[in-house]
Amino acid sequence: MSDARPAKGTRCKLAVLGASAVVVALVAAAAAFNLFVGWKVESDAVNDIAYALSLSEEAEPTGRSPNYLLLDSTYVIDSFDHVRSTEDEEKLAAWFARNPGEYEVRCVALDGWTCYAAIVPASDYVDFGEDPYRPIDYADEQVGYLVAYIDTASEQSLIASVNLAICAIGVVGSMVAGMAGYLAGKRIDTAQETQKRFYENMSHELKTPLAAIRGFAEGSLDGVVDGVDANRAIVRETDRMTQTIDEILSLSRLEAGAVTPANEVLEVADLVQDCLMPMEGAVRTKGIDVQLDLAVGEVKADPDLFDHALSNILTNAIRHAATCVRVSYDGARLAVWNDGAVPNESQLPYLFDRFHVGEGGSTGIGLAIAKEIADLQGWEISARCMEGGLEVAFAF
Repeated sequence: MSDARPAKGTRCKLAVLGASAVVVALVAAAAAFNLFVGWKVESDAVNDIAYALSLSEEAEPTGRSPNYLLLDSTYVIDSFDHVRSTEDEEKLAAWFARNPGEYEVRCVALDGWTCYAAIVPASDYVDFGEDPYRPIDYADEQVGYLVAYIDTASEQSLIASVNLAICAIGVVGSMVAGMAGYLAGKRIDTAQETQKRFYENMSHELKTPLAAIRGFAEGSLDGVVDGVDANRAIVRETDRMTQTIDEILSLSRLEAGAVTPANEVLEVADLVQDCLMPMEGAVRTKGIDVQLDLAVGEVKADPDLFDHALSNILTNAIRHAATCVRVSYDGARLAVWNDGAVPNESQLPYLFDRFHVGEGGSTGIGLAIAKEIADLQGWEISARCMEGGLEVAFAF
């Protein structure tokens, strides 16, 4: 019995590679987004404040007008402005009291509130009249400083939301990419394992006839075995080896997905009769009683594949039967029963395994091919012990 299972190396590597590629791409995209948007927010804010307070002759408005605070000489919000100041503006005024510095646009972060602001002496600014981006001189003698600021909390919130969305996309994307990589790797692993198993099975199944051919050839050369008998045995073993190679090639093509069924409507009873006809010689030689109980019914299948699968099952049943083989069809299920040696219950799950070796030393490549064909056609194939024998059945 071959219990080799597909290797998992490639599928795991591709799963990790796919997930990692998505994560790296999104991290790079998030970093680029944060850098660009952060630079853009800062650049525009600095430019607008510099223009509003005439801190730079090259500054031009980008479309956003700053907010203004009027402070007295102690950096307290002027009474004229106090009635409409917010708690954040109070904090901003207090921040300038702790961090004096005029004519410079700075980034100020206060308990989660972020803005860009600059402070200038009130005496430096004048009434700019109709320009919406510049302050209006209130001509209040108590005013000591003018603060212009642009609140960037909304931009920071947007950046945080986009980063959160990128993280969510990263989680989902890495899972999808990982799964896609896993499935792709699984196909590669399966193909590699199929190729490996092909050569292993070829070696295993051809060893016996090759050993027999060599033994008869050496016996003939040494004069121990009659030449005619040796030649017959060599021909027999060569035919057996040829049949084995054909079966292995068929199994490999089925496993590789190289077979595309050409479905036709087939009469089941006629197909059974056609499959049994070439086996009449073996049936008569063994003295097997073949009983047919076939209802009228049709199935949609590839005729060559169906013939191959059913022939393998019938051949297996005739080979192992003691006295009787029964083939029955009720319109939905085609069953082949024989009264040969009944396998142990522990052996039943492995009957359709590739190169399963039974208690008598026989291999299960024929049943393995039947199962591959059944899977390809969308049927169910099963085996069970009943009435002192073994039944193998297709359920359409």
